[in-house]
Amino acid sequence: MTTTHKREQSGRHYDVLVAEDSPTQAQQLARLLAQDPDCRVRLAPDGVAALAAARAQPPDLVISDIAMPAMDGYALCRALKDDARLCAVPVLLFTRLTSLQDIVRSLEAGADGFVRKPYDGAQLRERVNRILRGRDAGAAARPLEVMADERRHIYELLVATHDQALRLNTELDTQRKDLARMVDSLALLGTIAGALNEAASEADVAGAALDHLLRMPALAGAAIDTVAPDGAWCLLAQRGDAPDGGARVRAQGGALDDPASVCLPLLSGERRLGLLHARGLPDAFGADEHKLLAAVAQQVALALERARLYTRAEALVVERTQALRSERNRLSAVVETAGTLVLLADPEGRIVTFNRACEESLGWRADQALGRRCWEVVRGAEEPDIVRKLFTGLASDP
Repeated sequence: MTTTHKREQSGRHYDVLVAEDSPTQAQQLARLLAQDPDCRVRLAPDGVAALAAARAQPPDLVISDIAMPAMDGYALCRALKDDARLCAVPVLLFTRLTSLQDIVRSLEAGADGFVRKPYDGAQLRERVNRILRGRDAGAAARPLEVMADERRHIYELLVATHDQALRLNTELDTQRKDLARMVDSLALLGTIAGALNEAASEADVAGAALDHLLRMPALAGAAIDTVAPDGAWCLLAQRGDAPDGGARVRAQGGALDDPASVCLPLLSGERRLGLLHARGLPDAFGADEHKLLAAVAQQVALALERARLYTRAEALVVERTQALRSERNRLSAVVETAGTLVLLADPEGRIVTFNRACEESLGWRADQALGRRCWEVVRGAEEPDIVRKLFTGLASDP
């Protein structure tokens, strides 16, 4: 005899009280249970309202969410089981299996079973039918088959929780390893950045980068080639088991025939400064290592550009210094060979230039005149202090 036939004979309806704070989920569950014409569903927005509704009219079954305001599912279940009129009412609690503690707390509260979210509608209706059929069989206790069924669900939840905990532990371990690799990568990038900041020449930049880059466990060797403005390629530095010269030359044209090697361009904007070649250990060089190499390549490119600017600036300073020195030498030669008296003094009247014509005309040697006040060397015929008066106030002028 089917369940529906039994209910038609009994002529009764079943009252199911649903405690759910989400209106959408509450309506969805009510529509699901209402597919059975003998099932009447009452909704309560929280545990307090559900407890009041149960005390006003004891239901045949209570289905409650755990997380609710005012009174959660645990407290509602405990209050129902502590009430002499309601202690026999079966209580199903929803759980998302966030932890084993959810099930332990549910059992401590006296829950008769669990509904795992997201639930299967057909399975939930079948479970509700079995529980209600069990109450029809007798008010004192449910049939053994219903008790065994709920125990099976509890066991399945415990196993699922254990499996989920194992998966979470595995995921956490993976995340911990990923985080450790990220920390190591950031530390390596910081170390390389510090070393590159101290490197002045292109060779120093390449050497410092490779010395620290070879600390990567997955890296067997690396090399850095640079391209000159005229298009000529030059090996700046090489460490470990780097790709050979032939492979590097082919990589310059965009081809790379070594599957264990990686070739990354060193770019300043769209201008290529060189190439970073790296050879990884078998089965050890993956996407994370490739990302780290790409970040290092960016740092090396910036450092190479800075080194080139520094080299050009230094060469320009040397060139300008030599030009000034040559110009000064030419001026000195002109001053010394000129037949005109050339005497230069600072604002305080001290002689700084005293050419040969001055020596011959004024009777002072240059080594005697330099540093003296010019009015001590040059005296006017009618006014001895006329030269000194020319410098009066000159030193204080802005």
